[in-house]
Amino acid sequence: KGLSLSCNTYFYNAAAAVKANSLYNLAVAFGFNNSVDFANGIKTAKGSLTSLEQLKKSKANIANFAIGQGNIALSPVVLSNLYTAIANDGKYISPTVIEGYVKNGKYEKNIGGDTNAVISKATAQVLKNYLVNAVNNGTGKTAKPDIGGAGGKTATAQTGQYKNGKEILNAWFCGFFPEDKPKYTVVVLAEDAISGGSDAAPIFKEIADKMYEKGFIDE
Repeated sequence: KGLSLSCNTYFYNAAAAVKANSLYNLAVAFGFNNSVDFANGIKTAKGSLTSLEQLKKSKANIANFAIGQGNIALSPVVLSNLYTAIANDGKYISPTVIEGYVKNGKYEKNIGGDTNAVISKATAQVLKNYLVNAVNNGTGKTAKPDIGGAGGKTATAQTGQYKNGKEILNAWFCGFFPEDKPKYTVVVLAEDAISGGSDAAPIFKEIADKMYEKGFIDE
């Protein structure tokens, strides 16, 4: 319920019960402080994390870390990897834009990047169920496709930038569909928006509905 209703105080308390090392090491395992290479010369910006030293110094830093605040800056691609791992039994395959290679005049299909197992299958299933509930009963209701269901989470991120005296917010929705046997992960980022539920989640729904309509998913 804490996740489905996007309750910050729940996660403040949950993080306080976990060692700082464990929180930090899991974020590192997901590659939150790395860039992601799509191909030679094409990569995302490097992410940033609150340092382990800073987490150990302050409970407030741990609380901010738990909800993605503080010194955390992540690319949409890294968040896609996170949700892909949850949907894929705890594993993600590094994304790539390379379809294949030609070696010695022969075409070879690219099977994808490195596979990373970052959480257990059991943990992934628990998180998957929570994210499906967030779409069915929580802040992600506006993301629910007409067919197949989905799992995902809204977010509204502060930028520290201001326009006309008002802080600019970035709205997010990250999720996967269909809910039972996920085939796609989608991350929607709407800059200078109001909230994830009002601005980003409906775009996710539209993408999923169109994928069904165009036959990319079997009903």
